[in-house]
Amino acid sequence: MKYMKYMVCASLLVFLGCASKKDIQNDSYAKFVNPFIGTDFTGNTYPGAQVPFGMVQLSPDNGLPGWDRISGYFYPDSTIAGFSHTHLSGTGAGDLYDISFMPVTLPYKKAEAPLGIHSKFTHKAEQAHAGYYQVKLTDYDINVELTATPRCGIQRYTFPEAEAAVFLDLKKAMNWDATVDSHIEVVDSVTIRGYRFSEGWARGQRVYFETRF
Repeated sequence: MKYMKYMVCASLLVFLGCASKKDIQNDSYAKFVNPFIGTDFTGNTYPGAQVPFGMVQLSPDNGLPGWDRISGYFYPDSTIAGFSHTHLSGTGAGDLYDISFMPVTLPYKKAEAPLGIHSKFTHKAEQAHAGYYQVKLTDYDINVELTATPRCGIQRYTFPEAEAAVFLDLKKAMNWDATVDSHIEVVDSVTIRGYRFSEGWARGQRVYFETRF
């Protein structure tokens, strides 16, 4: 198996259920977090990884526009078209989705825009809990794991034995967000950095990143 880890810079929200006195005493609040709450109907939340007050909301994007997909993810969907580092929950503002990575094996599947490069997935091969998200990309047999620190997103891809690639798409945008300028610079054999400037609900948004493989 091969592993690649991505560290990328770029807010957040957790859902707490009811905790017993014993659980509170044991500081085990995290077990009550269900990141899938609100990802169906018009809840407009996302299930990805984040920490309280962190800069990164690392989460899958279904790759399709629409009111039900404002946060980038809609539970009834069956496609994933990237894992990006900024998302909003429950706002009704279809924006962000900055710095989108998509691992594939070759040949990869590409549909007409806006879906583009994507994979099918099932909820049976998907899980999420506080600070962690995992899914199997069915079309490529790639297992994806996401977690986050206050300022970084970490992605681990477990590939099958195959020719593979990872796409970084700074033009990737959804709903009324649009890239107006972007840049990638190769720093060394394991590091790239750059930026994505966009316009949409967030006016004059500028996100800078550095990624280490």
